[in-house]
Amino acid sequence: SGRDFSLFAYDDGSMILYRYVKGDVRPAHIKLYTGNEADKLVDMVTGEEFEAFTAGVWEGFEYQEYKVADVILEPGIFRKLKWVKG
Repeated sequence: SGRDFSLFAYDDGSMILYRYVKGDVRPAHIKLYTGNEADKLVDMVTGEEFEAFTAGVWEGFEYQEYKVADVILEPGIFRKLKWVKG
């Protein structure tokens, strides 16, 4: 059904995500990636923390490592998240 959420990313590592409310919409499971050094993703409103784990991907002939965190987006709720170290 296409992409049913928006992501607005900022230079400081923060972002705002929004899950659209349309039809028979349900929460969405989203994987967020960063190439920056980060230990976790933090909800800047609620303080909820999402552990970041390392995932490796071959891009062409180069191996790249990323930090990945899993987030559930509830329909109609804005989430302000930020990658943090430590």
